Amino acid sequence: NNMYGTSFCQQANRVMTGLLLCLSAVCLHAQYKVDRLILSGKVALHYEDYVLSIQYFNQALSQKPYLWEPWQLRAIAKYYLDDWNGAEADASKAIELNPYITGLYDLRGISRIRLEQYDGAIADYSKAIEQDPSNRNYWYNRAACYMEQKDYDAALSQLDTIISRWEKYAPPYLLKAEVYLNKKDTLSAEKWIVNSLAVD
Repeated sequence: NNMYGTSFCQQANRVMTGLLLCLSAVCLHAQYKVDRLILSGKVALHYEDYVLSIQYFNQALSQKPYLWEPWQLRAIAKYYLDDWNGAEADASKAIELNPYITGLYDLRGISRIRLEQYDGAIADYSKAIEQDPSNRNYWYNRAACYMEQKDYDAALSQLDTIISRWEKYAPPYLLKAEVYLNKKDTLSAEKWIVNSLAVD
């Protein structure tokens, strides 16, 4: 019995080893195929063939929907095709899979701005600033969202913070002028236009 048992175990081990090698080869081939699809999609994206790039990313995602990068890249392609709903949805999926990539919040935030979903965009840029507080564009976009919501005090507070940190960055000066114009304060608006010209 022991002899038969040992023989059976050896045979089973050989079979299992063979199966594992086969599975490993299949997995490597599948990974190689997905990597090639993503690379082809990136090339198409670079050459602004957004429809073709989406087709490549669709194929990659059909095989490995748990990879965050093809969701991000497809969101970018959809954004440039003015499919902001699609871009927002794909960016959301990418964030669900990897919440530590700051650029994903920027991508979803800018898509939400296009959709006039300013509350959501503010939340995205707040998260992006939390992860990368040195990125002035994130601060600027959040301030612009507050202005679009007509929360002028919050917008001005944000812009003051930006100007205090980046004195030579002209766009916040002009945005501040626009906020004052919305508030019907033309004298303050003129002042900040002049300030922007002095900076740039």
